[in-house]
Amino acid sequence: MPPVRVILLPWMFLRRRTHRRWRELENQLPPLPVQRRIVDLMTHVDSHLANLRAERDVVEALLVSSRDALLTPNDNWADSTIENATTKIGSGATPRGGESSYRKSGVALIRSQNVYNFRFEWDGLAHIGPEQANALNNVQVAQDDLLLNITGASVNRCCIVPPETLPARVNQHVAILRCDTDMMDPQFLLHLLRRSDNKAALDGMAGSGTTRQALTKSQIQQFKISFPDLESQRSLGDTLHSLVSSASALEVEVQTLTDFRASLLSNLLSRGLEVASDYDSLLSKVA
Repeated sequence: MPPVRVILLPWMFLRRRTHRRWRELENQLPPLPVQRRIVDLMTHVDSHLANLRAERDVVEALLVSSRDALLTPNDNWADSTIENATTKIGSGATPRGGESSYRKSGVALIRSQNVYNFRFEWDGLAHIGPEQANALNNVQVAQDDLLLNITGASVNRCCIVPPETLPARVNQHVAILRCDTDMMDPQFLLHLLRRSDNKAALDGMAGSGTTRQALTKSQIQQFKISFPDLESQRSLGDTLHSLVSSASALEVEVQTLTDFRASLLSNLLSRGLEVASDYDSLLSKVA
């Protein structure tokens, strides 16, 4: 008999504990009608989110195809290298003391985590003091400079520096490409570097012969490009930039709604946000 008690008692204890947990869970759940309204609301949100994502994907695909078509060279385009179309190509260094020397304000220090394709990411933007900035005077960032990531997993991401960041410097993971504005428009060069074949070529260079992805200054300088006259460059750049703006706006909408969905579901399930019998105000956020 004692051996049987030893076997049964733990089983009975676990059974009681499991039942208690189920009862606690049942007490935490909202009433069934509220659950159905939550499902209805989340279905509306998910449907709108799916539509937004599909629209964003269409615009991004249109951007890629338009860029490749519009930037295909013809006999009237000139052939050159990036070195001949720019007045400066250079990268910086990590200031002495590394991240421990960064400040909340001062001269901006642009790093690879700030540079995305056609987008500058402000989160994580570091700042340095006057002495450190003076040590990096050879890599002062100027208005309309292209920023190109040259090392690491983000290699070959590229954008134009926002004027709000100036004055600024770059560290060793980011290169400045400063156009000779008498022959090259910065917006056009940005799109030219993102053209599918050029991007693939730069990606290949960055990963060739090394375990670490990197682009060298020499590779950038000698990279061959073709381009039309300045007026045509500006026209093409403006056309493509409008598609970039549309794609970026849709991406912001997707991210905003994704965050809204996560917080909404969490609040509803924790009863932090009651679902009223008339919840049109919530549905209007995703209409």
